[in-house]
Amino acid sequence: MIHTLHSIKEFLSYQHRGRTKYYLHSPFVYQFHLSILSAPQSDDILPISDLRRRLCADHEIIIIDDLGAIPGRKIRSISDLARRASMPERYGRLLHRLVQHYRPDTIVELGTCLGIGTAYMATGSAEAQVVTIEGSPSLSDLAMRHHSALGLKNIKQVTGSFETMLPEVLAGMPHLGMAFIDGHHLYAPTLRYFEMLMERAGDGTILVLDDIHWSPEMTRAWQAVCRDPRISLTIDLYRMGIAFVLHDKLAKEDFVLRY
Repeated sequence: MIHTLHSIKEFLSYQHRGRTKYYLHSPFVYQFHLSILSAPQSDDILPISDLRRRLCADHEIIIIDDLGAIPGRKIRSISDLARRASMPERYGRLLHRLVQHYRPDTIVELGTCLGIGTAYMATGSAEAQVVTIEGSPSLSDLAMRHHSALGLKNIKQVTGSFETMLPEVLAGMPHLGMAFIDGHHLYAPTLRYFEMLMERAGDGTILVLDDIHWSPEMTRAWQAVCRDPRISLTIDLYRMGIAFVLHDKLAKEDFVLRY
């Protein structure tokens, strides 16, 4: 109930503060709006859309070992996961276009779930190496099957807790192109993962946080990211927050954009 009231309050604030492209004076953000928020859908993602529709009709029951904000063993149907926990198509298209436009060479995802969001990013650039970490073995296995069915060969699946596996993943990665944080929705863990990721960040690194207005803790975490002096520019899209590291940017800017 607390999360629901918080989300409603934050959404009303977002609607009040959100801007369209006609109010943007930053060339970088105006181009972001044209290339990411307003660009037409690519045919590359049609197979992912088809897969998502099939999963929404799949009533198979699986057991999940959830290591996130509400940990524990849970019994869920695949259809329920696809509808409630998997990446919505609208935001999957956004992730796809982010990768397609900015061409990050390495992508780290925290929270694979059914692998839908992973697939959207992987299809954005065949040259990008996507490493996705999932705590639940049953979800990891499902995601690998889905990625194989889609013919995606640039995804590496890692199973285990973020705390354990993220340092190992980053140790073999000299530079982080992009990260998508979509798991363990609590303030302290989110900032720990942010700090780990920033150790490999460089000019042009993009950090995407999901569900930034889902709870008071996630909103606090997003606000801390926005205040971080290493972050040059942030864009709040209500569901997602996108932070850029841009070494040639002289002044810090924060935007709230309608999407």
